[in-house]
Amino acid sequence: MRRELVHRLRVEGATYSEIAERVRGWAGSRGWELPKGYDRRHVHLDLQRYLEQKGRMHGRQVRLQIAINVEWYGLLLKQVWPGAMRGNARSIDQARKLIKEISELERMGHAVEGEAGIDGGDIGGGEEEGEIG
Repeated sequence: MRRELVHRLRVEGATYSEIAERVRGWAGSRGWELPKGYDRRHVHLDLQRYLEQKGRMHGRQVRLQIAINVEWYGLLLKQVWPGAMRGNARSIDQARKLIKEISELERMGHAVEGEAGIDGGDIGGGEEEGEIG
């Protein structure tokens, strides 16, 4: 919740120092435990971790959509494959296009998995909440 608010304030144009001041003011009323001396450095870390978390969530959604599409194209390929094996020109063309689409989707899936942090790895460098590394 704090990181969402920090992000929203930054998008609205607040400086890191302004954000830190506002967060410190709201901390007590919202029950947030802030790191000692919460300042612009902590705001930077909050923003970084918020964006990393959003990236991981987006990556999972992309991988899921890719998997669904690969499965769907695979089902279509099953339908045209017998005709392609019999030499039907239209079935061969459809199978070729489906195989190309499946390959492209699988390449995209591998690219998404290879992005930093998308695979669930630790992007934050091991810092604990509130520590400045």
